[in-house]
Amino acid sequence: MAGLVSRATWIAVAAEAVSGTAEAAPKVYIPVELGGGISMKPVILKPKDTRGSRAATTARRQGVKAYPGKFKGTYFNDATSALLRSALGADTISQPSAGPDPTVYDHAMKLANTSPISQTLFYNIWQATGFTESYAWTVIDKFKLSYKHKDSLLLWEMDTLSMKFAYLAGAVPTPTWTTLLPHAGWEAQVTKGAGLVAGVTEAEIEITNDYEEFYGSVTTTVQQEPTEMMPGDHEVKGKCTILATRAQYELFTADTEEVFQLVFVGETISSTFKQTITFNITKARYEGGERDNGEKVIMLKCEFEGVLDGSTSTVATATIRNNRALTYY
Repeated sequence: MAGLVSRATWIAVAAEAVSGTAEAAPKVYIPVELGGGISMKPVILKPKDTRGSRAATTARRQGVKAYPGKFKGTYFNDATSALLRSALGADTISQPSAGPDPTVYDHAMKLANTSPISQTLFYNIWQATGFTESYAWTVIDKFKLSYKHKDSLLLWEMDTLSMKFAYLAGAVPTPTWTTLLPHAGWEAQVTKGAGLVAGVTEAEIEITNDYEEFYGSVTTTVQQEPTEMMPGDHEVKGKCTILATRAQYELFTADTEEVFQLVFVGETISSTFKQTITFNITKARYEGGERDNGEKVIMLKCEFEGVLDGSTSTVATATIRNNRALTYY
């Protein structure tokens, strides 16, 4: 049955040299679960006047268009990091051992107050020549990392906003997929305050950028799509479930400011270097929480928010160690 969405659905991204000018081809192919996608939502314009009839609609036409998207999947340290990079906004790349291990790179990511990283998002559902969807000036409005120690991999979710839609000319691109293994939930190492803590059974971190599409007049032609993407407030919040020892509970009740760090160390990528992701909030303040007085153990479910750290000029940082250089994006 031609036209049905299949499990061959994929997304890919390429960082834009000029925001709003679509890249010609994908650079990073990202595994994604089924069930997400891009919504094409035009504003519908209808006159309110009457024409001697009880009919509610006497004329209608499309207004401006928007292209919001929702996707989720398993976090892969080389592929999915292209999304985390865009969600945070800046990526400083170095090599821990450039001579002996020239293929290992550290990506230091943090908030950028200047123009955010825009990407062209490629979305393929039909496997048909000339119908691979291309969305220019795609930004990541929300990005979430989450895991459960007992029974999950490291997972991600994101909300996107895009400004321009077109079909990619030519044949459907042939994806090149990551060969790295995903991180398992049991690999997580959590630091709260002074050092590593045991008893964390699950956690999540969510980055919000609060973008808004701007529609304005242009000098060369009228335009139904957005003309600018406006960044809003950047927030980083988190949740974790931890064994409710007396010490942990008192940290929460005292509104203690703590470091919250989430680290995953995975397989070896070169020599002694392993793929890693380190997410760090240097000033985390509790927002709320509750004790779960279970029959066997008492757990503390707490929510926290990152506060701007003046020494680093950011709310949170992420350091990714993988085998991908800047040109990979």
